[in-house]
Amino acid sequence: MSYLISRHILAPLIRKRIRTLIGLENIPRDGAIVLAANHVGEQDGLLIASAVVPYLRGRKIFTIAKWKILSFPLWKKWLGTITLYADGQKTLQIALEHLRRGQPVLVFPEAGVNTKPIIGKIKTGAARLALMTRTPIIPIGLRRITPPPKSELGFIWEILAGRLEITIGTPINLSNWYDKPIDRTVLDDTDGLIMSTIARLANKTYLPHE
Repeated sequence: MSYLISRHILAPLIRKRIRTLIGLENIPRDGAIVLAANHVGEQDGLLIASAVVPYLRGRKIFTIAKWKILSFPLWKKWLGTITLYADGQKTLQIALEHLRRGQPVLVFPEAGVNTKPIIGKIKTGAARLALMTRTPIIPIGLRRITPPPKSELGFIWEILAGRLEITIGTPINLSNWYDKPIDRTVLDDTDGLIMSTIARLANKTYLPHE
């Protein structure tokens, strides 16, 4: 019941906060997918889900996120929050289980909000998930319209009022790396492809050593 309430009542209201939405047709409507986006504010997961879930015929997106951001029960139910544990392998394993059941998983490789024009060091979870399950990566570029909040409780304001421009790119095919060991070289190559694409969509620059 709470999922239906969030999908049919909250989602349309939240979708109004998306200034532009480009490329929704690039997302496969069936099967497992890894959605990977840059992270510009606490509203990101909510607004992406409000845009994508209706297109996926109501299929829930499972989002890797910090618990404090998505502690509201209705939103947690709607987004299928995967807690970002200190033990990253535990988080990765939960996400893998969802993908193997054919469910969409949303990942923010920056693992934190970044309002700067440069995307620097990232986490490798998105690439690992895609390689381990041979699942397409859907790159998403986010641009925030509202300014960063100044209050310590600003994340609440962002969830309630933050606005975005969302650009979704075509699926990234990592099949060239499927039969190779997932080592540092492979992760550097695949992360470079994924994040440079996301950076372009978000009008940012990817500099992995920053």
